[in-house]
Amino acid sequence: MIWLVLALLVAGLAIVIVVAVRYDARRSELRREAWRRFASDRGFRWIEAAGPWYRRIPQAIEGTLEGVAFRLDTFTVSTGKTQVTYTRVKSQLERRFPGKLLATRRTFLTPIGEAVGWKSIRTGDRSFDDRMVVRSKASEATLRALDDEVRLRLGALARSVNLQVADREVKVWWRNAERDPQALEAGCRLVATLARACAKA
Repeated sequence: MIWLVLALLVAGLAIVIVVAVRYDARRSELRREAWRRFASDRGFRWIEAAGPWYRRIPQAIEGTLEGVAFRLDTFTVSTGKTQVTYTRVKSQLERRFPGKLLATRRTFLTPIGEAVGWKSIRTGDRSFDDRMVVRSKASEATLRALDDEVRLRLGALARSVNLQVADREVKVWWRNAERDPQALEAGCRLVATLARACAKA
């Protein structure tokens, strides 16, 4: 009797694994098609995923929007037990940004950090400052980079976005492998706007 129970448990586990693998494969295929369509509709370059599973380069889109060249791709962060995929848009700057700029979503821990001396920069835009925390040692350049249009575009993305400018690279990223073409376009436009603002900072 115990062997029958064990056999049923093993069979049940195998079914769960097969269903999970098929579900993940279906989600990946839907995202792949959404990205290919997004690239094709806008005249961007579609780059197919390549390489072995242990060193696989993810699919990507490259193009130029509003005069700014960008790359749209994904990356995965593994903690050992879980894996989280992020959508990322990045662009190269012609000259180095003076300092590092990082803007992330405010959390319940942010006021505690600020109370004990964790310095952040306020833009003066209350709706933005209530949502985002900005850190940089180059405060003047940061305020010029996060101008009205950048803050407006960041709000239009409607995702919990992280934004970074470091050396000669601008990038934004948010959780999950995005499939919504409006969100993908909003992310690309945000990076284009930020890159132009950084060039003037």
